Amino acid sequence: MSNIYLLNDQKFDGVKNLPVFTINYLPTDINFDDFDYIIFTSKNAIKAVDSFANNWKKIPSLVIAPNTAKVAKAYGGKVEFVGTKSYGDEFAVEILNIAKEKKLLFLRAKEVMSNLFDILKHHNIDITQKIIYETIVLELNKNKQPPPDSTIIFSSPSSVAGFLHNFVWLDSYKAVAIGKTTASSLPPYINYNTAKIPSIKEAVKTAKCYI
Repeated sequence: MSNIYLLNDQKFDGVKNLPVFTINYLPTDINFDDFDYIIFTSKNAIKAVDSFANNWKKIPSLVIAPNTAKVAKAYGGKVEFVGTKSYGDEFAVEILNIAKEKKLLFLRAKEVMSNLFDILKHHNIDITQKIIYETIVLELNKNKQPPPDSTIIFSSPSSVAGFLHNFVWLDSYKAVAIGKTTASSLPPYINYNTAKIPSIKEAVKTAKCYI
C-alpha cells in the first residue's frame, strides 16, 4: 500500500505527517480601536495576533472560509461574515459592500499570494495591512524523503516551497493540492489533482482515492 504524506502536523487516519515549514509570529503594536473590521484569510493570522494581543476579539471579523471562522470563534473572536469562495481575490469582492465607508485591518503573512489588499484599495476601501507572521522553511534530513509511489498533499504554497527545498520530486509520486492557489505554486513538471473543496479534510479524501 502506498503512503500518504500531509506536509503539516494535522492528524488524519492513514496519513503520515511531514511538516516542511514552521510559523514565526511577528508581534506589532496595533490600535484596534481605529478599525471597524478585521480581515482574516488564514488560521495562522488568528493564532499570531492572539499571541500578542487580546483586544482584537472585540472587533468584528470578516473571515475567508468556514474552517477559518471556526478557529476565530474558538479563540473568542466576533465573526461578522464568512466567505464562500475560500480564495483571497474572490473574498475581496464578497466583502466590498460590507467594507464601504468602514475602516478595515488586514492581518496577514509576510508573503501572500492573493491581491485582496490591492483589490480593496482599487475600490477606494479604507484598509490597512499589518504583517504579523511569516513562514520559515525547515531544513530536513534527506532520509525523511517519502518513498516512491507516495501521495503528497500540498496544503499551501509554503508547503510546496518547503517540500521542494528539501526533496527531489520523484516521477512515481502523486500530488494533491488543497486548492487552486496552492496548485498554481506547483512547478509544471508535477501533475496533480485538486480537492473538490479547498480544505485539508477534502484533500485527504482525494489522496485516499489513489490507494
